[in-house]
Amino acid sequence: MKDKKFNVQLGIGAPSIFMIFVIMVMCTIAILAYMDSASYYDSSLQQINSVKEYYNAQSEGLEIYHYIKKEYNGNNLNLLLKKRNLKYQLKNDVLIYQYDMNDKQCVIFNVNMKDFTYSYKQIAKED
Repeated sequence: MKDKKFNVQLGIGAPSIFMIFVIMVMCTIAILAYMDSASYYDSSLQQINSVKEYYNAQSEGLEIYHYIKKEYNGNNLNLLLKKRNLKYQLKNDVLIYQYDMNDKQCVIFNVNMKDFTYSYKQIAKED
């Protein structure tokens, strides 16, 4: 028998379909990359706002601390804190007050009124 040779000719249809497929894949990858970058941008903004709120609360709390340290003379603590409209507790010579960062978090300040040392920490608010 004679060897039969088959010639496969690509018409206009196959390359066009392949090109459409390639373009669709590239568009899908571009959309996924855009969505990923938008998500990263949103999380970065949330982190920036959280850090900004923390430092603002810390700054306000330390401003009160320096105000008390400068103006306190041993018996005028209530008067000093009323001027600042500050809610506080005084337990065992430790002044405790807080500044809210947002609806969910706050910074608690503890000031030892004997030697004016202080500490602060960020905590989640209780509902």
